[in-house]
Amino acid sequence: LIHVDFRPLGGQPLRHYSLNLPCTGGTAAGFIPLALDERPGTYKVTATDVLSGTTAQALVSVAGPLRD
Repeated sequence: LIHVDFRPLGGQPLRHYSLNLPCTGGTAAGFIPLALDERPGTYKVTATDVLSGTTAQALVSVAGPLRD
């Protein structure tokens, strides 16, 4: 089981985006459906293997809404 947190840099996890992904054969996949009005900026995604405590992190850039 992989627990995923999504947080603004320097901030607390945004609980409404936290999720748990089943890990089959050492692989997990999923997505985080962001709100259309999520604040633009850089966010950190942290994935933690619940059993071993091993973590991986990535920075994600969220852009503002697309304009016509």
